[in-house]
Amino acid sequence: MSTRASILFRELGHELYLDRSHDGFPENVVADIKEVIQQSEGSWSRPEAGLLASALVVAGWPSGARLPDYTISRGIAGDESYRYFVVWNRTSREWEITARNYNGDPVDFGDE
Repeated sequence: MSTRASILFRELGHELYLDRSHDGFPENVVADIKEVIQQSEGSWSRPEAGLLASALVVAGWPSGARLPDYTISRGIAGDESYRYFVVWNRTSREWEITARNYNGDPVDFGDE
């Protein structure tokens, strides 16, 4: 059985969604998101949810793979095991990552 995940990117009133149809566990998805955030730091003059989401799609498409790990979606799927929220905090000027499981309970993935 697959572990599906939906990811919402939100910044300054803009929302974008990605879907991961397999291996959507926090140890995979959160690690990928953090890596893309770190790699893109300073690349744009302001937060860019669209560019960040695009970078995650590209990073999750291994060389030679038929399909990427992440695909663009029209919204939250509704049947996922995990929902991730990547939101730009205007006060701290950082991306914040939170997650909820299929019951809507917060998921602890080891951040402070």
